[in-house]
Amino acid sequence: MVLYMQFTALNSYSVSVGAAVRLLMAQHQLTVKALSQRTSIGQSTLSRSLTGRRPFTADQLHAIAQAFGRQLSEIVAMAEAIDQAGFSPTPHQSEPAS
Repeated sequence: MVLYMQFTALNSYSVSVGAAVRLLMAQHQLTVKALSQRTSIGQSTLSRSLTGRRPFTADQLHAIAQAFGRQLSEIVAMAEAIDQAGFSPTPHQSEPAS
């Protein structure tokens, strides 16, 4: 049970980091391909990380921060704010009416 809870927390945070990077991409009007070229992170790796299916490495986040002219700590702070706000990348399904 503890292992599952730790995995869920990690996965949730990975989704939040991905959301923070996607927000920066939108602000800078960058595609996955363009960010991949600027950071030397493979497109498929970047895509999986952006959706939280794979966590970013510290080196990858550092390259992304440099690509946007930001500090790594700024991206982490954005991800924490998104995580605390309860951001969900997919809409919640509504409960059936009783």
